[in-house]
Amino acid sequence: MALQKFIFCNWHDHVKLEFRWDIETATLSTRHKIYKEIRDEYKMYLAVTIINIFAAFVNFVLENFTNVHILSDIIFVEKILTGYQRTKIIIKFILSLAHFCAILTTISQFLAMKYAAGTMKIQVHLLIDYLKRIKKCSEDLEIRAHLEICSIHHIFIAGYHRGVMEVSAVPILLLPYGAILAALGCVLYIYYSNSFLTSLGTSLFSIFVGLMIIESSRSGQDVQDAFEDFYCEMTKVAWWSWSERNKKSLLLMMTRCQRSAVYGALTIEINKSLLILITKTVYQVFLVIQQLLK
Repeated sequence: MALQKFIFCNWHDHVKLEFRWDIETATLSTRHKIYKEIRDEYKMYLAVTIINIFAAFVNFVLENFTNVHILSDIIFVEKILTGYQRTKIIIKFILSLAHFCAILTTISQFLAMKYAAGTMKIQVHLLIDYLKRIKKCSEDLEIRAHLEICSIHHIFIAGYHRGVMEVSAVPILLLPYGAILAALGCVLYIYYSNSFLTSLGTSLFSIFVGLMIIESSRSGQDVQDAFEDFYCEMTKVAWWSWSERNKKSLLLMMTRCQRSAVYGALTIEINKSLLILITKTVYQVFLVIQQLLK
């Protein structure tokens, strides 16, 4: 409910929530599938929140009651690279960007994006469930009415998708770059730190950033898979016995589905491919910096 209020208050001019179908209108198997996905999402919300609070608490305790500074990695780099001025400047710049991007990628925006992706996925599941019932339609007018309902709801979902992409373009664009820089900074700090408490605090921050990236990629992939499932379901419909008007309606809906399947901004798509790219980039850059420090 809190996430719904956040989206409604901040994205009201772009995102409309009135189009949503009730989950209870679906068949029993679809309802069970949707409720299971909702339970899994709530578990992940809880895990991310607990890790965030615990990391903040550990950071507060160590910063105020000990001599350990968890996020003072820039000072740490200055101490260990006294004779490597150029390398020190490069790493300090990378870590400064990592801190800046980590601040911009806030937990509220992350959860709001996940809520929006979950809403789209659920509505597409309901649309697929409703489309399957077209097999029971035999009359031409009955099929036309069924397709019109599907088409109207798909237009609302596509509009919701477009609105979410407009208001979340900046966080989506910052996500891969902020993730790479933040993860790289944490890996460097843990690798060259001799303090267990410092490594513990930075590891918690790394886990938190990693969870955000993994869950964002998974949510984007789920949205893309949901639209692809809807497209595949349309190809299974026995359309060859329909009238020309109904065939054109189905073809138009299939074309719109292909255009609205990507969850991302500009050329960046939030899916599992992005997660693999971030992981490979962090590993490769870390190897390069490790060679520079030798």
